[in-house]
Amino acid sequence: FTTVYGSETQDISLNSGWNIISSYIEPENDTITNIFSDVVTNLNIVKNGAGQMYDPAFNINTIGNWNFADGYLVNMLNNNELTITGTKLLPETTPINLNNGWNLSAYLRDNEMSPTTALASISPSLVLAKDNVGGIYSPVYGVNTLGNMQAGQGYYFYMNAAAELTYPAN
Repeated sequence: FTTVYGSETQDISLNSGWNIISSYIEPENDTITNIFSDVVTNLNIVKNGAGQMYDPAFNINTIGNWNFADGYLVNMLNNNELTITGTKLLPETTPINLNNGWNLSAYLRDNEMSPTTALASISPSLVLAKDNVGGIYSPVYGVNTLGNMQAGQGYYFYMNAAAELTYPAN
């Protein structure tokens, strides 16, 4: 369930090399080729957690459409900014199903939050959360080198059981 308040945009900074991204916006046009069209000249490849990819140089798109629940690995030739336009999601009414094992998932809030609070709904099953720069959060071991979770970033979650992630409200 999402509430429509009109069209909004989110700008996501993409660095040269690998990035893990997600968005709190449900895109108006959710095709991967459309979403990355403004940065395609600097884009090497986009991958999702299922191993599907978008490689513009070879005209390969096995991802198809953007999924708000997914995180995406994006490899860039140069720094750029990705703009996503659409409907803002309400994180508290937009659950994400996580499987046992590794998941590449979205962060649906529009502002930062500590992983302890943001991931409270899955803490009994969460072994490890990881960001793009090697920061980790492990509730089991009381470790947080991740800092706060950030809007526009995607995260890897290692789960010891399937769980439903529901972020707190913005």
